[in-house]
Amino acid sequence: MLIAFNFRNGMEKSLQGKSTSVTGKTLGEIIETQKKWEADKKKEVVEEERIAQEAKKRHEDLGKELRRTIMVTVVEKMFDKSNYRAGRMNDRILFKCDCQNLSNKKIRAFTGVIRFTDLFGSEISSLRITISDSIDANAKIDWIGSIDFNQFMDEHVRLRNTSLENMKVIWEPKSILFSDNTQIGEK
Repeated sequence: MLIAFNFRNGMEKSLQGKSTSVTGKTLGEIIETQKKWEADKKKEVVEEERIAQEAKKRHEDLGKELRRTIMVTVVEKMFDKSNYRAGRMNDRILFKCDCQNLSNKKIRAFTGVIRFTDLFGSEISSLRITISDSIDANAKIDWIGSIDFNQFMDEHVRLRNTSLENMKVIWEPKSILFSDNTQIGEK
């Protein structure tokens, strides 16, 4: 305990410019000071872990609530070559999605992330999407989104070359805005 106290006291002095004075203290008092400091640090660690677990649980519960409200399924992935005559200067990867409102309220807009992984869970790419097309309660819409293809980005090449059947597609909703202006998820 004495060695730990001296080490900690020296570190505090060099890093923070302050240290605990030992003048007039007995060896037993110094050891008790160190024991109290270690006990306080353990309490802090336990409290930080509890707070982190609570935040993780709230995040997981929110994710479950969001997934019970909106479901996005990628039904088709296509590659679209550039076409200068049509005014499309870049190659694109297109995604056709079914967006289903599973709630009893009309959705005005929503946002989230679509993650594409290989069959073993290694991430290929992720796309943050925001859809401002309203969806009636208990209804479904088709949505087509795209990203410009960059042949020099490995994730774009893997995304283009891997068939949908050889990927896992994970929908992670982040926020839903209803037509009555109520919202769940991130603000």
